[in-house]
Amino acid sequence: FTKMGGAFATKQGDRFLRAYFERMAKHGEEMLALASDVFEGCKVTLSAKVAGIHWHRLHPSRAAEAAAGYYCGEGFNAYEKIAELFAKYDVVFLFTCLEKKDSSEKPKANASPEKLVEETCIAAQRAGCKYGGENALEFKDRASYQMILDQVNGAKCKALTSDR
Repeated sequence: FTKMGGAFATKQGDRFLRAYFERMAKHGEEMLALASDVFEGCKVTLSAKVAGIHWHRLHPSRAAEAAAGYYCGEGFNAYEKIAELFAKYDVVFLFTCLEKKDSSEKPKANASPEKLVEETCIAAQRAGCKYGGENALEFKDRASYQMILDQVNGAKCKALTSDR
């Protein structure tokens, strides 16, 4: 899967990964429609969490994301489709890993949490969707808090969740 020119790069791979995403998106739409009905008239803003799967982000296959249903292939970007769905239901796109820095990741992981936060934020902005974030892991250092502050300001976050 992750080899250059591997199955992800074939027509069959593309078709499979799009179908996998579409099944996830259909479930998401059903849940958002139900939640919208249940909370109609309440003064609450709904949010939906999207996992920050940033490892192998720099590899053309983006294998970890694709395996989770977040397929980003030739002419297809799951985060844009998710943002459009969230905008339809006026739901905040709540994204994880705001505290993570590219420089803190092992080179072998091909990870880029910073690029992924930027990509999802742009997708939300283009769709007219509110964007929020949270940390992925427990932390107690000033640098992580500063990273969150930088990400929140850069992404113009409307919501922030601090986990743990």
